Parts: sequence; structure tokens; C-alpha cells
Amino acid sequence: MNRVLLKYELLGLLRDTRTIFLSVLLPVILLPVLLFTMNKFGQRASGGMDSTYHYGREPGTGLEEIVRSALDPSEFREVLVKDGEEMLKEGNLDLLLRVKTDEENGASLGHDIQQLYPQMEQLFTEGTPSRPVVEILYRSDRERSMRAYFKVTEQLAEFRGRLVAELLDQREAGVGVKLFPQDVSTAQERAASLYGPALSAFMVLMLLGGGSVAALDSLAGERERGTLSTLFVSSLDRATIAWSKFWAVALISVTVALVQIANLGFYAFFGFLDWPTSPGSGGLSGFLALFLLFAVEAVFTAALLLHISARSSSFKEAQLFFFPVFLVSFALALSGLIPALESTSVVSLVPFTGPGVLIPEILAGRWSPLILLLQCLVHLLMAYALMRSTIGRMQREDFLGGQAPQYGQALIFERFSNHALPLFALLCAALFVVPSNFAVLSTLEGQGLFNQLVLFVLCPYLLVRFYGQDLKKVVPVKGVDLRIVLACLALIPLGQLAATGLSHLLGSLLPAPVKALEMMMELLDLENTPPWQLFLLIGFLPGVCEEFAFRGVLLHALHKRFKPWMLALVVAAVFGFFHVNFFRILPTAYLGFFMALLTLATGSILPAVLVHVGNNSLAVWAMLNGMDFEGLPGYVYLVGFVGQVLLTGLIIRWGAGYPGTVWHRAEEDPGDLPADPV
Repeated sequence: MNRVLLKYELLGLLRDTRTIFLSVLLPVILLPVLLFTMNKFGQRASGGMDSTYHYGREPGTGLEEIVRSALDPSEFREVLVKDGEEMLKEGNLDLLLRVKTDEENGASLGHDIQQLYPQMEQLFTEGTPSRPVVEILYRSDRERSMRAYFKVTEQLAEFRGRLVAELLDQREAGVGVKLFPQDVSTAQERAASLYGPALSAFMVLMLLGGGSVAALDSLAGERERGTLSTLFVSSLDRATIAWSKFWAVALISVTVALVQIANLGFYAFFGFLDWPTSPGSGGLSGFLALFLLFAVEAVFTAALLLHISARSSSFKEAQLFFFPVFLVSFALALSGLIPALESTSVVSLVPFTGPGVLIPEILAGRWSPLILLLQCLVHLLMAYALMRSTIGRMQREDFLGGQAPQYGQALIFERFSNHALPLFALLCAALFVVPSNFAVLSTLEGQGLFNQLVLFVLCPYLLVRFYGQDLKKVVPVKGVDLRIVLACLALIPLGQLAATGLSHLLGSLLPAPVKALEMMMELLDLENTPPWQLFLLIGFLPGVCEEFAFRGVLLHALHKRFKPWMLALVVAAVFGFFHVNFFRILPTAYLGFFMALLTLATGSILPAVLVHVGNNSLAVWAMLNGMDFEGLPGYVYLVGFVGQVLLTGLIIRWGAGYPGTVWHRAEEDPGDLPADPV
């Protein structure tokens, strides 16, 4: 790092009003808005917002005694109604109360209730009474109506409880058990659960937004304007230039973190946020922990943004790369919203995800210094790895664009390769967002058709067609040796055992949330879903479509950038992140790694398709027949792992290799010669 260059870079960044606004002013403005919004959301969820609500009741229904005895007149004001539903629709009423008969119960129940509760006699119709039902009409699309609904149900429930208590007292009876609910959480812990997950995502939003303009312009913008070439011909080497630019962006990002901590301290000191601020209460150590965590996130963000800038030939292209990175980072930062995730699990090894879980724990005052140190080390190591990659890219002869061909298949393929990962980042974000907002896509059939056919086939296919790539080369479908086919068939049960054993090993670090498992079984609905449909949507479609996307398009797009082993790891990591639940990421990535090796060893996706379809179909068959791979002796899982490694090694030895990689042993096409991996 050169101090003179660092000072020059900082002065240049500080002259940019966009940087000042995004890094300093915007966080100051948005944090109180976030706290106010989350506070109002919490009050709405509990119905705790003070207001006077207007309600109506249909005349002649006998509700007078109930509303007079149950509802608090300081909170509810009655309005005379003619057409109650119309007034509720127009917003002149917050609630409408009326009585209807219970069609599910006979008249005898109504007689019994009428004798037990004479206070409610006006609610019963003449003739053969049935149990009366008080109907509460409200509008969920209006804030006041929702809050009124929360309040009125609470007060009516209290009134019903008083009636039952009076009846039991008159008969000198009791229910035997007295329920006394008590919230033992502190105000600080409640505030942590409310603000913590949002604060983590907000911090990532501010770090990415505050540093994006400075970082993206630092390399991509200057390279486009030609000013970077002037700097490259100076006496400074490119590594020094890269580190100077990195620390300039990092200081801006750390400033954002410092501003956020000062903001939090201000609101906590004046009581807007439940946080202990007195000496010895632990609040100061929590603030220091937050600042340290925010600071290392800032350093990692600076390295990430500078890496994006180095990979882009123009500021516009850098913005194109930035958008999917922003979406994925923001989604990872929302990890605190996922139930059962703890900072002591493997999520602490994932940037942005670990802080998303740890920040609520820091706010609640139950954080571990060791976990904080681990997460800091993870972010710093990842930042260093990104910077080493950035420096390596800057030291290439064609970095400034002078030596790269302007036309030709090589340049087109490089652009195709550059845009593959951003596309998959967008697909990952769509996988998170789209099905959860459309009911038709939340079913097994909807997820199968949308995820597999649209995300994993149509979108990658459009990328291939857009860049004019040969589909037969991108997704190679070639016959393989019979020995390889037999080995792949044996890999199906061995891989299932090895992945199950890995899940056991990770169980203490990354436990499977019970709610997530229940939702998965509810989605499968084994009792009502035909077996052929399960095999199609879980076994066959994912095996074909996901191999087309990951071991086909993605692997081909990256095969000139990495050596085979690293390429398999990269493709496996991307494949794992597409399986939304955190407890499934590593076992899925583990299987994806071996399937990528099969494709690289044979030069065809058919072996990976065979193993993938077989693995998923075996899992479906086991569920339908009540079989379980859990609970087997440990040596069985070890045998599965060893057998999987040995057979994969044999396939690598037998296979012809993937064209364009160092494993390719056939006569190579000049267009497929392996490039120097990075």
C-alpha cells in the first residue's frame, strides 16, 4: 500500500457527492426509519397501538349487553349503522359485529348454554335456539381495522373468561388447573428479536450501497476512461495500486459501520431502543462487538466490490455484476429470520450469513466472543482471498483491454463465462423470492415446473443462445464406457449413504429445523400424491434439469477459468446454495461435487444425470416404503464414503476427460485448448 496513493484515492472519493450521500447521510436518515417501522410492525403484531376504533353492530341482534360488558369504551366507539358491510368497505367503520347461528350444533346445546348463561339470553332466537356465534368482520388491507380486530378479539376472550369464572364460582367448582402465562424474556431480548434480523440486512444494504459507487468506479470506471493506464505506467506495481484502492474503499465502508454504531448508541441512550447503557450492564461490550463485526463486514464488502470492479470492463458492466451480488448478499443477511439457526452452527463460516444470526444474539446479550472471533476471521480470510484474485486479474497483460481481441469466438465465450455466475445469482434470488409470493408456485407441482423448467432449463438455455454457444458443447451428451455406467449405478446407494453420514456429522453444527422438516413433508404429502408424480417431480425432473443447468451450462462457462478439482468445488458450492434450507447446503454440495467430477472425467453429463436421478428416486422409494437411511451403524456410512471415492477415482481414470481441461485425453480441438486457470 502506498500512502500517497491512498490519500489521493480518499480525496477523490470524498469529492464525489454520491459517496458522501450513500455512505454518511443515507444511513443517518434510514436507520430511524427502520427502527420506527419495525416498532410499528411489532405493535401491530401484538395489537398494542393506542387508538380509538369505530365499530358497528347490526340492530336487533342482542349484542348490547356483550359490547357494554366486554369492550373498553375508551378504545371502542359505537357508530350507528344502516348498511354495515358497505360502511366497512368505504372505511367508515373499523369493525362490524353481528350474530349468526351455529349450524354445526343442534338445539340441545343452545338450550344448555341459555340456561347456564342467562346474561346472554338476548342473543338466542325464539323457537329452537342454537349456540350463538359472534361474527367479527374486518379488513386486513387496512391498518386500523387490523389493529381493531386484535383488540376486540382480546377483550371478547377476556369477557368470555369472566363468564366462565362466574359460572364456576356459582357452582362452587373449578377447572382444577389455573393457567398463568408469563413472558420471561427481557425487554432487551424482545428488542433483539424484533430489530436484530432487520439490522443485519440493513447493514449489508448500507455497506454495499455506500461502497458501490467508489469501488465500481475505482477500477472499472477508471479503466473505461483510460486514467488507470496512466497509473499503471508509474513506478508503483499493480499489487500496491490494488491494495491502496482497497483500503480507500474499506475506510469508506468502515465509516459507514461507525456511523451505524453511533446511530444505535444515540437511540439506545435516549430510550428509543431497549439496550442497557449503564456501566457494568454489558451494553458497552455489545456495542464494541457490533462495531467489530460491522467493521470486518465492511472490509469484506470492500474486497468483494473491488473484485467485481476488476472483473468488469466498464462501469455499466460493473453495475450489471453488482445487482445479483447485492440480491444474494441481502438474502444471506436475512438468515436471522430462519428459525432454529444459531451462531454456533456452520452458518458462522458463511459471510453475511453468520452475522445475520449473531447480531440478534449480541443485541440480546447472549453472544460468544469465540464465535465473534471466528466470524471476524472468516470475513478477513475471504476478503484476502478476493484481493489475491483481484491482484492476479490486474496483473494479466490484457487487463486494460489492449491485448484482448475485439471480435471472435474467444471474446464471445469470455463474455458468456463472465455472465454465467451473475445469471445463477439472479436465479438463486428468484428461487428464494418468487415461489413464496405466488400460491400456485408453493405446491409440489408448481415448484417442480417453475424451478426445474423455467429456472434450470429455460433461463440457462437463453443465456447459451444469446451468446451463440454450441449447445452440444455446452451440454455434452455422449455415450460412455459400460464400466462407467456400472460404476455410476453403484454410486447411487453409496452416495446416499455418504451424504446421510455427512448430515449426521453436521447435525450438531447445523441442526435441521423441525419446522422446515414439517413443511417439507407437508409439501410432499405422501398420502395424497401419486407415486408416479413423486418420482417425476423429485426423481426425474431435478436429475435432468439441474444437470443441464449446473453440470452443463455453469460448468462449461467456467471450465477455462479453473482446474478440474477447483471447478468441481465451485460448481458444487453454487449447486448447494440453490437448496434453500441451510441444513441441506453442505450434503447437497457434497453430492454435487462428485457429480461435477463425473462430468469432468467423462466429458458427458449422462453419468451425472444417471446418478442424480437414481439418488433422488432412491430417496423417494425409501420414503414410500417406510425405509430410512438414518440410524445405521457408523461404519456403514464410512463404507459408503470410501466406496464413493474409489469408484469416482476409477471413473476419472477410465474417462476421456472434459474437452478444454487438463483431464481431456482425446485429440483436442484447437478451439478447446485449456486456458491458464486462475
